[in-house]
Amino acid sequence: MERDRKTLVIVVISLVLLWSLTRQFYGYGMMGAGMGFGAVLMLLFWVAVIWAAVALIGSPWPRNGSSSLEALKMRYAKGEISKKEFERIKKELRR
Repeated sequence: MERDRKTLVIVVISLVLLWSLTRQFYGYGMMGAGMGFGAVLMLLFWVAVIWAAVALIGSPWPRNGSSSLEALKMRYAKGEISKKEFERIKKELRR
């Protein structure tokens, strides 16, 4: 939970900084500070928005460690492996 809170703080600070940078350079003539710089900032903004959404909602892909451990637990529950094998494989997965 602490990791999620730190991630959220970093995302919010990044978005505020990107927003302030984009606001600072617009309005100087027809193209502001130039289309190239604006395009880079817009790309960074959308990357930050997508990163924030994934950080808040969670990744749509399962983590390898958690899915492997779940599969191991299912095999143990079905009786496919012994407790000794379960503990050995679990220890290997945690490395």
